[in-house]
Amino acid sequence: MKELCSRLGWIVNVEKSDLVPKQVFNYVGVRWDLKGNRVFPTSENLDKVKTSILGFLGSRWQTAQMWQSLLGKLTAQQRFIPYARLHTRYLQWSLMTQWTQGVDHQSQLVEIPRIVEQEMWWWMDKTYDPEGVPLVLPDFQVQLFTDACTTGWGAIVGNAIMFHGKWTKEESRSSINVLELKAVRLSLERLHE
Repeated sequence: MKELCSRLGWIVNVEKSDLVPKQVFNYVGVRWDLKGNRVFPTSENLDKVKTSILGFLGSRWQTAQMWQSLLGKLTAQQRFIPYARLHTRYLQWSLMTQWTQGVDHQSQLVEIPRIVEQEMWWWMDKTYDPEGVPLVLPDFQVQLFTDACTTGWGAIVGNAIMFHGKWTKEESRSSINVLELKAVRLSLERLHE
């Protein structure tokens, strides 16, 4: 293959190339496991996340620039760690409520709330033995569709099972987001019966 590339006038960068086919390899900052059908953060990227978190947690206050740097590293890896996006939200929210980009200076100190500290320890835990995420998502075994409005809710499971109900007066005063979540919960409970 190397000779063919050379005859075609292509220059192979041997230093950056892996000339032996592999099922597990690092490419574009991701560890690919084709045999196991999973992708993972690379150990180098996990080390950067660990170092950033430990530096971040070294003080009760950090600069907005440090917050943004940590957020950037976490955001880059969250696609490869299950539930990581969820565990980044408090960090984003805490920074947003204490500092405004374009208005406040990046050197402004921002307090680290306890909940953010807890989330950072969750991240640290995930960096030691990451489970990765599926390269190809498995087929769904059950599909659940729900809907809610201020008068009631409904659900369809697959093509055949249907559930529905009406809200009490007190429930109907809840926000639509709450009603939608209740519809999902009630549907799952009925499906489990």
